[in-house]
Amino acid sequence: MPSREEDRENGSALVVMGWVCVLFAVLAMFFNPAALKRGQTGIEIIAAVLLAAGLLMSVVGSRIRVRNR
Repeated sequence: MPSREEDRENGSALVVMGWVCVLFAVLAMFFNPAALKRGQTGIEIIAAVLLAAGLLMSVVGSRIRVRNR
């Protein structure tokens, strides 16, 4: 069974990974106009999936960190 410190570190890692996913979603939307000019329309779906995954990881990581204080 992992210790409380390991759980806190795992929670912190999830929060960081979640915010990195959100950052990549913002970058994908920044380059969206260029993708539309080239005829690629799937970038909105990719950005939405990245945003949802990032927010989910951030929330789960925060709950893990709070639970193991």
